[in-house]
Amino acid sequence: MKKILLSLAAVATVGSALPAAAQTWDHNRPTYEHNVPNLNGALNQREAELRARIDRAVARHQISRQQARRLRMELRRIEVVEQQYRRHGLTRAEYNLLNARLDRVQAQLQVTRHHDQRR
Repeated sequence: MKKILLSLAAVATVGSALPAAAQTWDHNRPTYEHNVPNLNGALNQREAELRARIDRAVARHQISRQQARRLRMELRRIEVVEQQYRRHGLTRAEYNLLNARLDRVQAQLQVTRHHDQRR
C-alpha cells in the first residue's frame, strides 16, 4: 500500500510541476532570455559606430565609395535579421550571432582600409 501511495504522490508532484515548466518556453526559446536589457541597445550602438567609421574612412579616402556601399549593405542585412529576431525576443544566442556578423564587417573595414593605404 505504501508503494502505491508513494507512486501517486510522485506522479502528482511531477504533474503539478509540468504546467510551470511549460510556461517558460515560447517558440522553442526560453522566455528568461527574451529581450535581455543589456543586449538590446548594444547592437544598435555598434551598428551606428560602424556606420560612422565607414563614413570617416570614405571622407579620408581610406576606402572607396563602392567598398563603403558594400559594407553598408551588409550592415543593412544584419539589421533586417535583427528585426526578425526581435519579433519573438532576442536571445543571447541570436545576439552572439549578430555580434559575430558585426565583427566580420569591422574586420572587412580594417582590411579594406589597410589595403587601400598600401596603394
